[in-house]
Amino acid sequence: MIELSVILPAYEEGESIRGVIEEVNREVSSEKEILVVVDSLDDSTCTRVKGLQGVHIILNEVGGFARAVETGLMHAKGEYAVVIMADGSDQLSSLNEMLDRMRDKDEGFSGVDVVAPTRYGSGGKLIGAPWLKALFSRSVNRLAQFKGVPISDSTNGFKMYRTSKICDLLTRSPIKTRKFAVSLEIVVKAWRNGFQFWELPTVWTERTSGTSKFSFIKLGREYIELLLS
Repeated sequence: MIELSVILPAYEEGESIRGVIEEVNREVSSEKEILVVVDSLDDSTCTRVKGLQGVHIILNEVGGFARAVETGLMHAKGEYAVVIMADGSDQLSSLNEMLDRMRDKDEGFSGVDVVAPTRYGSGGKLIGAPWLKALFSRSVNRLAQFKGVPISDSTNGFKMYRTSKICDLLTRSPIKTRKFAVSLEIVVKAWRNGFQFWELPTVWTERTSGTSKFSFIKLGREYIELLLS
């Protein structure tokens, strides 16, 4: 039985994705599948991962980061599903702790539904992020908390979900955003539907290869619309 589905949305991440997959394999020994979600089979990412054991290439027919995340989650066969950035920015040494928390069930408690690494809680950190990007991210997360969202880092895409619950939620309420605001959208939907969250500190490192797809203007508009809806 597959315990963990690792979802890697990727757009021209040929320079970094193989290293990310190798790190996942070093960190996680339990039964897993790795789903690399691309907008096109001509993407340079495919050449780098084709033929790797346990790696499956999934085509995101609609296109865009948000739909890549949704497509990956809906294809997941593991009991749990984790979304990881293909650029190497996430602290993958946290994966086993995240899995342990998902497995933990006490009497009368069905378990955590979302494990959310935070860059802004105690012990969390951003390394190498441009100051404007860091300020923007922190401000959006504070606004989300002000609106009642129960975690300190809603915009971080690096999260682990209980697959059955997140797929049921996305079936009932499909993703509307197109790009990186999907992380906040999923958190808001999950919070409003009574999901149980758990946070742990993480260190996020600005990518050192490839090209960032981050856009303040487009993201800002989507974040505000989500939090005011």
